[in-house]
Amino acid sequence: MAPNRKKKKPTSNPARGFATTSITSKSKAIDDVVLDTAATLSVPDEGSYTAISAPDRNPLKSPGKALHELTPEQLELQLEESELQILIETHGEKSRKDVSRQLSKLQTEKRLMRVQAERLSALPWLPNELMQLIISNLEAQLGNENQHKGLESKMRPMFPDDDLSLKLWALKRLLADLGFMKERAQEAILHLLQNEQLLRRANQSAIRDSLWGLDECLEWLALVCEPKELPDYESNRIEVKEKPLRRLQRSDFSTPTSTPNDSPPLSGSTTPNDSINLAPDLSPARQRETDMDCNSSVESESSSDLEPHELMNKYLSLQGQLHRVRPDLTQTDLRRMKKVKQRGKSVAKAVPDNDPKVSRLLKKIHRIENDILFDKDDATEKWIEARIDIAKENAERKRLHLDPNISVPADDALPKSPRISGAADDEDSAPMLGEFFSNLPDNIVDEETGASRLVSAEGTIEIRNFGKWTGVNPRRTLEEACKARDSSSKVSFRLISTSAFSNRHSVTITWSRDQELPTSIPDISIVCEADHRTVRIAMISISSPEAVQSEAYVSTIALFLVFANSPKEEKAHLRLPPVWRDLWAELVEARKELVDAADRDELREIRKMVEDLRKPNEDDGLPLANGHETKGPAKESDETVNGRMLKVETSKIENLPALWSSKVSTPAYSNMLKFRMILPIWAFKDELLQAIEENQVIIICGETGCGKSTQVPAFILENELSKGRYCKIYCTQPRRISAISLARRVSEELGERKNDVGTSGSVVGFAIRLESQITALTKLVYATTGIVMRMLERSGDLGDITHLILDEVHERTIDSDFLLIVLRKLMKRRPTLKVILMSATVNAEQFSKYLDGAPVMNVPGRTFPVETKYLEDAVEATNYKGVGVRSRVDEDDEDGDLDRSTESVALDDLRDYSARTRNTLAQFDEYRIEYELITQLLETIANSKLYADYSKAILVFLPGIAEIRRLNDMLVGHRAFSHGWYIYPLHSTIATDEQEQAFLVPPQGTRKIVLATNIAETGITIPDVTCVIDTGKHKEMRHRRGRAGRVQNGLCFHLFTRARHDKMMAEQQTPEMLRLSLQDLVLRVKICKLGGIEQTLAEALDPPLPKNVQRAIDSLVDVKALTAAEDLTPLGRQLAKLPLDVFLGKLILLGSIFQCLDATLTIAAIVSSKSPFSAPMGARAQADLSRLAFKKGDSDLLTVYNAYSAWRRVCKATGSSEYQFCRKNFLSPQTLSNIEDVKAQLTTSLVEAGFLVLDVEGRAALNRARFYSRQRHFVAIPDLYDTNNSNELVVNSVIAWGFYPKLVVRDGKGWRNVANNQAVSLHPTSVNKGPNSKARYLSFYHIMQSSNKFYNAHETSAAEDFAIALMYSGVIVIDGNRLRFSVSSWKVMLVMKTLRARLREIMYQSFRNPGRHLNAQQQVWLDIWQRIFSQELKT
Repeated sequence: MAPNRKKKKPTSNPARGFATTSITSKSKAIDDVVLDTAATLSVPDEGSYTAISAPDRNPLKSPGKALHELTPEQLELQLEESELQILIETHGEKSRKDVSRQLSKLQTEKRLMRVQAERLSALPWLPNELMQLIISNLEAQLGNENQHKGLESKMRPMFPDDDLSLKLWALKRLLADLGFMKERAQEAILHLLQNEQLLRRANQSAIRDSLWGLDECLEWLALVCEPKELPDYESNRIEVKEKPLRRLQRSDFSTPTSTPNDSPPLSGSTTPNDSINLAPDLSPARQRETDMDCNSSVESESSSDLEPHELMNKYLSLQGQLHRVRPDLTQTDLRRMKKVKQRGKSVAKAVPDNDPKVSRLLKKIHRIENDILFDKDDATEKWIEARIDIAKENAERKRLHLDPNISVPADDALPKSPRISGAADDEDSAPMLGEFFSNLPDNIVDEETGASRLVSAEGTIEIRNFGKWTGVNPRRTLEEACKARDSSSKVSFRLISTSAFSNRHSVTITWSRDQELPTSIPDISIVCEADHRTVRIAMISISSPEAVQSEAYVSTIALFLVFANSPKEEKAHLRLPPVWRDLWAELVEARKELVDAADRDELREIRKMVEDLRKPNEDDGLPLANGHETKGPAKESDETVNGRMLKVETSKIENLPALWSSKVSTPAYSNMLKFRMILPIWAFKDELLQAIEENQVIIICGETGCGKSTQVPAFILENELSKGRYCKIYCTQPRRISAISLARRVSEELGERKNDVGTSGSVVGFAIRLESQITALTKLVYATTGIVMRMLERSGDLGDITHLILDEVHERTIDSDFLLIVLRKLMKRRPTLKVILMSATVNAEQFSKYLDGAPVMNVPGRTFPVETKYLEDAVEATNYKGVGVRSRVDEDDEDGDLDRSTESVALDDLRDYSARTRNTLAQFDEYRIEYELITQLLETIANSKLYADYSKAILVFLPGIAEIRRLNDMLVGHRAFSHGWYIYPLHSTIATDEQEQAFLVPPQGTRKIVLATNIAETGITIPDVTCVIDTGKHKEMRHRRGRAGRVQNGLCFHLFTRARHDKMMAEQQTPEMLRLSLQDLVLRVKICKLGGIEQTLAEALDPPLPKNVQRAIDSLVDVKALTAAEDLTPLGRQLAKLPLDVFLGKLILLGSIFQCLDATLTIAAIVSSKSPFSAPMGARAQADLSRLAFKKGDSDLLTVYNAYSAWRRVCKATGSSEYQFCRKNFLSPQTLSNIEDVKAQLTTSLVEAGFLVLDVEGRAALNRARFYSRQRHFVAIPDLYDTNNSNELVVNSVIAWGFYPKLVVRDGKGWRNVANNQAVSLHPTSVNKGPNSKARYLSFYHIMQSSNKFYNAHETSAAEDFAIALMYSGVIVIDGNRLRFSVSSWKVMLVMKTLRARLREIMYQSFRNPGRHLNAQQQVWLDIWQRIFSQELKT
């Protein structure tokens, strides 16, 4: 035991990283040995001391202090701490996982996707001038937004305090992990909180699987930070800013002391400004000699400046050091010394020549002995006494089971520290030899913990004895774990201690590739420095009595720091022996305490920030009710509103009997009643009304001519009015002309004047698109099915309708079938609603079963016999030769690749016909319309005496307006029909006044020909028709035949063979739901809020296949009409109003926003019909050259648009020949005219949707262009919507935006579809086909498989990468990795993202509020976009 030392209890050290683990003491053994002082261990850095300990962060942890003993302030603080801790324990783990997942995602995207992404060259598009303009606008906008500080009161329900604090906490952690400065991250979060718009955007970004507020903060940081303050944008790794590694001197491991009050808390994963000194890799004995030499080498070589008593102390110290190494050299023989002294000679010690360290010590001793002030005799006597004390010390070490060969550290081997509290201060009480033996530890028992400790006055070093263990060595576990992560990694260990009884190790791990940084240090006893390639860990204030233990200890620490944060690798510690697994558990607990304390501080700071921002607005607004402000008077209750409605209706009901009496008392009503009573359905009036009264839904099957379309609605109206009951009857019609003609007919039958329909003098009206005529007194409305669907979309329950009649349900249109789905659900909610289904031919049993057994009423028709003839009869009657009928092939004939084997006519069935007829039919193509045959057949019927009785009124059924126009032009110019004939086209595009002429009986001596589509098949009646020519392809031709037998015996020619009719044609028309696109139907399901899309459509009468439904959903998601969660977007709501494929619908909507409307409308019309270019046999090369002459913008669509524009200029020019122009350029004038008609209809739809605003003159011009007349009128688009029509870059970009993701990218010598990575080629007629095409990206409308099994892209247009990235954007990842672009810097990323966001805002407002003008700020951004796309690009 050291002399003159008293046992004293050491001062408690609250700064220790974790508590000392101890067990019951045993005799002559110690488990925990601690060299302790009352000061905190520090590490010096350039003359200053930096504490590495973390003092207790919670000042309330006062042992033995109960809650009632705390002051109010302390209690409040403790409650706050507890609340914060609960938040951390409840949400901390999830928050950390969210941050880790987001960080990992960003790192992966940056590391992998950037390499794979295509480099986007933004400089040609964004020169410095435009970049500065955009950034200036952003900064100005930022300044305006920051004028309103504080969280608005209306935002409170959206952001509860704790929820917002947790979001900000996670955001702040992530920004720090991304490498942003703490101050900048704090400013970004503050900016986010002060901006309501950003807060709402943050909520949307959270839905997109992005951390809340991250995008908004990154944008702000990219805007305001200098480049040096931002992480490296080009690096493939998200770098964390850290202090560089540096080598430290031995003095850096000394342990000077400082008081706890002066010690800042530990932060970060490394000790600030500290590094590790790597000592030479020596054996313990050799290491001790090296340490001795290093310590003694710092002594001055000259002793001349020392005082006599200092020479004595120095001499004793050097003798002690020599005694540790060579005890034999310090043996003293007093008798020999006396003899030598008498001779005046000094004692010479034999020193081995090979030990220079010992030699240096002896030389120093020799210099002191030769000093004239040195008393050698006195020194020898004192050294003899010191040797006796050393012997006692060795005996004590044996008692403590310490190594008897341990050397006592020199005075300068350990850091200088103040004396232990209570030590004697006077020199008299100092021990002999300058307190040389005061460095030896005292054996002290801690009364609180019961642990045995050794205390030294030189510093705080905890010596932990981990005892013996079995199992896998921690060093081996660490090495194997490192090799598993990086096979080229290296792990090296070094002993850095200066004392054999206090062993400390360091470990260095070197990686061959970048790795994640280690976790934070949970204890002050070690120091760790790391970058992405090196990890260095050393023991500082903890040691072990054996080197094996210290090596295992530092291995376990390294294992924890490097692998504890890896979910896949943290289980490596399970291989450790139990004693080291216990140490691992201590580290986990210690780290948790540190992390929780830091998290509490962060949360406390964030909560304070939120509270400070909300204080200014605490008194704003009125008290909240259920989380919402209650401003203004309360709304009237539903009962009050409904009551008011009932009162209004009651007042109307009182006038109904009088209204009915005024109708039936007129002579006109009595006269019309006579004609009504002869109709077949009149006999079923009472039965029908009774069935309607007793059933909610009934089905009426009425033959052609029975009068069901006019009489059933009239019966119901008369019955309800006569009984004084309120009624609102809607009768749906598939076509607008049907609704108009039926409404006028019923109005006349009720005794009203001819033009009273839709006025205050009539109870009958009609509702069609843009021409609805309804008043408050209207009780019966004939409406198109689409109008009723719009009503359902708006109200959902058709609240004011009492009776709904669905006419012509046999047509099985998408609208009618979908209406049945809605009505099935609606009838359950509205049991008083009456539904009547009507048709001439319908599978009544199928409909009845679908409607839960609805009763069926069959009503006979009233027609005359009709003689039916087929194609062979027409050819025989006209002697039609049909020369070259198969020689004309159009380039866009999509049926050209079909198998025509089914066209062959069974010649055995034609034995009764002439050989010429059989030869003609053998080469006849029944899939084409032979206009020459129709013309000859009409001429034969008109001139032949055999057909003279049938020639008064001839009805010709044709597929569409283009065919009607072509045949009309042929007949008008035919000499046989130039006199005494009226030719009337009948189509929905024809003006109503002109269509009405077709229903009039021609004057005496004249005849008429009506050219119509299936508009004349059902719903309307041309009473004087006696002959029908049918070009249809469906078998259900009874309607068409019946039109010829309304007034007398009739004649019908079907221009297909009898064999085809009997064997190949379908019995019933396939429902549109099974053969057409379901996109519009899916949108209607979402608009009507009917529930799940697939579940709703599965309830249809003939449900579509699930794969077709999913295909439609995918298309709508691609076009952004639906979200990924299948929620309707504003764009989807607008697309549902357009009679177009959704991609074409989006195209024209974007055209109206970006001011190229005429081009996009024309392109949509072209794609909806067909290309006007033709390629006759034998002239294909000339036709291709003519088409290429119109080439424009590397686009097939712009090429056709260019040809269309040239045709329109020719038609408008005086003296120009349209026929010559079309013939010269291989264009079809009929197709071009059809394109113009479709364009007019699309323009009308756009006006109705509000995207095109026209004045009175513009509407009048549109109506003139919309309806077919003999004088052609063209659609005129206002200049406001047509500024960029001639800008090929803008139009091509809008096409790409509208058709996306229909995009192909050049792949080697071919092309690849970006949507599915499928290899495709271009259609042979594409202007982009061939080696001269320079485009890298092409948009397309559809891909078709050709006869040679290749997939060809049609209607392609060049697309710029900047335009694609701008609209669909980093790495800029477009639409789930379909496209990847990378940009060069934070500023470019910010500008691209800002432009994209602002353009989307403009589009969002336009889709949400069509027709509303942009605000000033939006107009600025649109002008910037205009400048970008109008500049001359320097590529």
